[in-house]
Amino acid sequence: MSNQFYEHLTSFFQENPPDTDIDTQTPSYTDLIAELDMTKTILKNVKQENMELCKKTERTWQYLEEQARETKELIKRLQ
Repeated sequence: MSNQFYEHLTSFFQENPPDTDIDTQTPSYTDLIAELDMTKTILKNVKQENMELCKKTERTWQYLEEQARETKELIKRLQ
């Protein structure tokens, strides 16, 4: 799975490089709303990605537990 957060953030800053001259920075209300919307979108995507990773981790743990049980059974049979 790709890291959507990183990709989104990278593309955003490539398209909208930050203004480094502090004296000329006067963000408008519209700019702030747009940035807030962008942040909400990023957070939503990260939340979804985290949920998918949690599910994948849970499935992996279940698989490992199953393998451990099967290994114990095989060891008992060999003894």
